Amino acid sequence: MAKKKTAKKPSKPAKRTDPAAVAAEREAVLKSISKRELGRLAGDRTTKQVNEPARRYGLPIFAARVDLYETLAAVWDILTEMYRQDISLETDGLRPRDDLAAVKAQRERLKLLQDEGELVDVNAVRDMLERWASILRQAGEVLDRKFGGEAHLILDEAISDCEKTVGEFLTEVSEVS
Repeated sequence: MAKKKTAKKPSKPAKRTDPAAVAAEREAVLKSISKRELGRLAGDRTTKQVNEPARRYGLPIFAARVDLYETLAAVWDILTEMYRQDISLETDGLRPRDDLAAVKAQRERLKLLQDEGELVDVNAVRDMLERWASILRQAGEVLDRKFGGEAHLILDEAISDCEKTVGEFLTEVSEVS
């Protein structure tokens, strides 16, 4: 049997969409995206993975529906603040990320000065001075036995004055450093 020829139905003319209506619909979707869809947009992250950084940085995404405009504005504010902190000059003229390099350079410079004999460890000087004071006290005991207590007192006063002077000096050096 032969097939009956049917007339082709004329196709419907293309429906023209109003660009303003499309934009309004798109905006409505972006202002009311589900939390699950937000997680998918953020790289298939779970709600917990989305909430933790949001809580830390104060992002407005804790409702069941999220406004992506508000969220993007908040993220941009955070990035702007981080950028400002990164390039802002501190009192010493260094950026925060340069601090570690500056500390390492300072440490190397101090080690070089110590190797050249220009810099001395304060604790080593303190130990040496304590040994000298011990030797002088022993000498004071010998003086006491040979010449009496008056010679010993004179030496003890001199040692005390030296200790006081050294203590003040080391305190001044520590404050300058």
